Amino acid sequence: MFQELIAKLHVRTGRKVVVNEYDKPIVNYLEELPIAHLNRQLLKSFYGILKPFDKHLEFVGSVRTVESSYFTWSL
Repeated sequence: MFQELIAKLHVRTGRKVVVNEYDKPIVNYLEELPIAHLNRQLLKSFYGILKPFDKHLEFVGSVRTVESSYFTWSL
């Protein structure tokens, strides 16, 4: 159902669905590695579901800098 929604949005709008590869659930727990590893597995499972629909998706990432501004890039 989720995958069908992604495909339909792409076809209807002519634009890919943007997915932000959000890593905060991992980065926030670097001092607590068991939680960081669990969060990594959960995110990996989620992105694994999306993988077959790459042609409908645009993955972007962001990095927070010291000045609290963000840089975003497309992959």
